[in-house]
Amino acid sequence: MTIPEAHSVLVENNIFGAPVWDAPSSRYIGTLDMGDIVELFLTRTRLTDACAIADARERALKIAEVVASEDLPQTIEDVARSKPFVFVVENARMDVVAEALAQGVHMIAVLGNNGRVGSVITQSSVLKWLHSNVDHLPDRLDSNVNELPLVLGSAPVTTVDVRDTVEHAFRLMREGPTHFSGLPVVNKELDGIIVGNLSLRDIREFGVHADRIPLMHETVGHFLSHIHSREIEVHCPAVCVSETTTLANVINRLAISRIHRVYLCDASHHPTRAITLSDVLRAVMGEERPVIQEITNADVISK
Repeated sequence: MTIPEAHSVLVENNIFGAPVWDAPSSRYIGTLDMGDIVELFLTRTRLTDACAIADARERALKIAEVVASEDLPQTIEDVARSKPFVFVVENARMDVVAEALAQGVHMIAVLGNNGRVGSVITQSSVLKWLHSNVDHLPDRLDSNVNELPLVLGSAPVTTVDVRDTVEHAFRLMREGPTHFSGLPVVNKELDGIIVGNLSLRDIREFGVHADRIPLMHETVGHFLSHIHSREIEVHCPAVCVSETTTLANVINRLAISRIHRVYLCDASHHPTRAITLSDVLRAVMGEERPVIQEITNADVISK
């Protein structure tokens, strides 16, 4: 299977990533997700821009530079081998699974007796369960963000401006020392207030065809307006929380918005900390594991 074909599978099934099965070796060799698709698009964008250079010598040198500096995988197996395949068996304790998810693992496969993946547990599926059962969870969910024993979220926050290009934004997500699943979009002409969120999932709007690559050169503001069929918000959006927002409300916003992060904002709507699904799971778990042990694999798996 080629990477474009794999991307189509992810989009058609509305999933962020999936395990990769290698038929010749009869085993799972890793995973593929939308972040990998973004990296492929960034490489193709470089090559497309290089090919558009008018001067033949300069064009040849630029293409050679891109090819030499980029790893150009042709199949999903090439990509998947660099990313571990994390799995549990069907009778695994859920607190062990939740601990792995809280430490940053985004997806855990559940293997059946036949050794094949029957289902997948993701951070999002656990969050969805928490959202549906918030009334039965610990009292700490009623605590404000600033009252939690753990500092919720990380700072400083990397941002992109509405006038930055989509290519620049995706490069920030994937090419720095820290990989991000999303970035807050701010408007510097309005004193840097937050106006939206750009996530790796948005790469699905590109498809996998070369004729969509020009979208990489659009501004983030134009791109978000296009994919949401409306103008982006010019006031504090749903991705913002404050220090007085409860943990339960943070879970609610993440679940309803179906995004992987929200942002702690000050009174002027400037993002000061990024709060991810991993942060929320760590805060919910705390030092008490029984609440997580009560969740079974059947409650949260997505097939």
